[in-house]
Amino acid sequence: MESLLNHPWPLGLLIGLLLSAMIEVGYRTALQSRIQQDANRKDQMIAVRDGLFLLVSLLLGFTLALAAPRFAERRLLLIEEANAIGTTYLRASALPQPYHDQAQQLIRDYVDAWSSIRPD
Repeated sequence: MESLLNHPWPLGLLIGLLLSAMIEVGYRTALQSRIQQDANRKDQMIAVRDGLFLLVSLLLGFTLALAAPRFAERRLLLIEEANAIGTTYLRASALPQPYHDQAQQLIRDYVDAWSSIRPD
């Protein structure tokens, strides 16, 4: 059985739906218990809400700060590989004629195979 953690979009959608349902349950519970009418409780709920927003924003900020260097490194590796392929293709033209066309065709086949399996 495949884990839901391997599919981030459905997992995010499921978490969003669950969070929305919990917010609705909390809202309806607050209406039934008349929490909004008590000034102290309302101030406490506002403090809890603000603390949760702060926690989520810090979590998002740290996540993006950790992901940015990985993205930059991946981009540099991709550029280096593309430069190496281009250099190899140009150097293949220096080979004698029977090997020249064959080497360049192999490089084109490699690029086609590489681009078909590369994740976007």
